Amino acid sequence: DRVLGPVRYNKIMDGMLSRFEYSKEGLAQRLLMDGSCLLRLQDEGHLIGLHSHTHPMSMASLSASRQKEEYEANSRRLRSILRVRPTAMSHPCNSYDPGTLAILKGLGVRLGFRANLAPVKERSELEYPREDHANIMKMIEERV
Repeated sequence: DRVLGPVRYNKIMDGMLSRFEYSKEGLAQRLLMDGSCLLRLQDEGHLIGLHSHTHPMSMASLSASRQKEEYEANSRRLRSILRVRPTAMSHPCNSYDPGTLAILKGLGVRLGFRANLAPVKERSELEYPREDHANIMKMIEERV
């Protein structure tokens, strides 16, 4: 996605899905949580947070207005299901910039997570470190 750019990347991904006869809708039903799953998690005491609406691979490369649209759409969708405003989030692909943090604060987000444990000199309440599952899987595979 970084080399090709989003348009060419998505075209190739769509081509691969088509070639192997996968439908986006079918994959979404199998891979994504629906409203009932989110409500069940919330009922069990989990905090449901933002992650963006369409999961851009590089949020930081988007304009501030486009980033705001991503998080506002995600927030509206979650509010419509959960009946509460999300106050937590996780940065997709660890991609964000100072403008992203300002947008999130403006939306009332109070807790955010990065996608790695790399040290940073100064971090805000929207940049707590966490290890992404893909990094954990890679570490496990390297040890096997």
